[in-house]
Amino acid sequence: MSHLPSLPGSLCLLLLGASLAGCTLVDLEPEPLVIFDLRQPAVLPAGDRRGARGLAVAQPVAFDPVAGERIAVRSGNGSLGVLAGARWAGSAPRLFQDLLLRGLEDAGAAPFVIRAGEGASADCHLAGDLRAFEYLPEEARVRVLFRARLDCGEGGGRAARAFEAR
Repeated sequence: MSHLPSLPGSLCLLLLGASLAGCTLVDLEPEPLVIFDLRQPAVLPAGDRRGARGLAVAQPVAFDPVAGERIAVRSGNGSLGVLAGARWAGSAPRLFQDLLLRGLEDAGAAPFVIRAGEGASADCHLAGDLRAFEYLPEEARVRVLFRARLDCGEGGGRAARAFEAR
């Protein structure tokens, strides 16, 4: 049994999406925009660096509404929307990657920590999925859910773990 939509069904969805997209293009008055950035938490104590290797941190994978600059809002009833008139200072995955890089550097987690793809070679690679990056108005906090994957190549081991913070 195929779960793929039929061609007419796909065409209807495409036309519906195009018509709805056209509705959002008409904005007679620009909304005032507030831009939010993230602060880095207190510095973590340096860990044991015996046998430590360089670490490359990839920008996490994320999907809408987490992937963009709009601030996702999760209400008490579980519905998800965006905060009108406000944005993050950059995309949520990029902001999270920046915080992760600074935190790992400040904690002395590895001899060097780089952004993946910057040209330098690292023995270990940290990647993951940013599954939640949303404002919780009832708590006046941001909830972050990150599924991390660490790969240190041959003989170095692999690990995966989910982290959640509010």
